[in-house]
Amino acid sequence: MNNKMRCAEKMQQELQLFHCPLCGEAFTLVNEQRSLRCPHAHTFDIAKQGYVNLLTKAVHTHYDKQLFEARRRIIVGHQFFNPLMERIVNDIDKQMSSNMAQQSTILDLGCGEGSHLAAICDALSQQTSKQITGCGIDLAKPGIQLSAKHYPNQIWFVGDLAQPPYQNTAFNFCLIFCRHQTMMHLIRYLNPVVLSLKSYQENTIFKSCAVHFTALLEPTTRMLKHFVCLKSIILNLKCIIFTIQYSSIKQD
Repeated sequence: MNNKMRCAEKMQQELQLFHCPLCGEAFTLVNEQRSLRCPHAHTFDIAKQGYVNLLTKAVHTHYDKQLFEARRRIIVGHQFFNPLMERIVNDIDKQMSSNMAQQSTILDLGCGEGSHLAAICDALSQQTSKQITGCGIDLAKPGIQLSAKHYPNQIWFVGDLAQPPYQNTAFNFCLIFCRHQTMMHLIRYLNPVVLSLKSYQENTIFKSCAVHFTALLEPTTRMLKHFVCLKSIILNLKCIIFTIQYSSIKQD
């Protein structure tokens, strides 16, 4: 089965999670399962690489394939974020344990090249008998193309978070790795009510990440002079949001 067919199969199973970014109506699969279409005939094709482009107009970003490949080398090759991923996986696993549902859905907003989401979904699949469905969305097509290439077990969209193509509260968990301002702008799309806010200030897990990454770069480029993870925020309801803020990167 190629990536396009695999994407169509997963979309068929999870269509209830998404809607048309133009009109908000539900999607159906048409054209022999090669396209998503809403009742108003807004149609979005499944790309041969195994993702769907839901942008409603052309968008230019500064993020190219080379940048995302470099990011993937850091995440996968150097395993810099492994301590953080383990913490996220354990927190999500605890949340799932209190839920009797046999499936959990995870949305990664601004997923980049998909390594974070794929690692979390794979780890959870090994820790639980529940079905784990992961979906990533990003404005940069090069990142989503790499996501679909390397991680075909998840669902990938090119999309604008200002026109979210997913149903409100459709996902059990949501991951956001971004600036605090962006996170606060997006919360309104995720859940209409947030009951409990738990904040970890200067968590030791982030300090260990900084030490690990600095040690990796020291013998070679010594590029990273300042790495500060300020805050991890967890919203305990139907979504978990993690945000990391970085200090500026200076070169010698």
